[in-house]
Amino acid sequence: MDNNRKLTDGWEKFSDLNNSLNKKCDWLIIRNFENLNDSFLFSEGEDIDILCSNIDLLVDVMKAKKREGGRCAYTVNINNQNVPLDIRYIGDKYFDPLWARDMLNNKKLYNGIPVLSDNDYFFSLLYHIKLQKYFVKDEYVPRLLKLAEKINFNGLDPNFIYDD
Repeated sequence: MDNNRKLTDGWEKFSDLNNSLNKKCDWLIIRNFENLNDSFLFSEGEDIDILCSNIDLLVDVMKAKKREGGRCAYTVNINNQNVPLDIRYIGDKYFDPLWARDMLNNKKLYNGIPVLSDNDYFFSLLYHIKLQKYFVKDEYVPRLLKLAEKINFNGLDPNFIYDD
């Protein structure tokens, strides 16, 4: 049994889960990772969006359980919170499989959490809000503008984000 795992197959801290996954899985968090830490409290409608190379291994290591909401919908217990997960994997058609592989190969660490490179984060977030969703969340606009600067995509007009 993993020393970080409780007897209930939950996790005491997000960092314990993160460390186990980093040792055993090829994975990353797609978006909304900026505030994740051991004391984060999930609100209604919040989840963790994950991309991995092997969903069976990731689900097994996490001890995640299926939940309602589709084929990618899971939950994991962290600090006595049932945390909703959307687990995507290479070949599930959420992203182009070549791009998904590149995303995993280009990942970086953010406070020890594997996340997308700035370039992949910018374009995947744009893809998410323009092609996968029907509206643009206000919180994504400043994030896209900041990412645009980081990848030297200078002078991006904020109206571009809303223009279909």
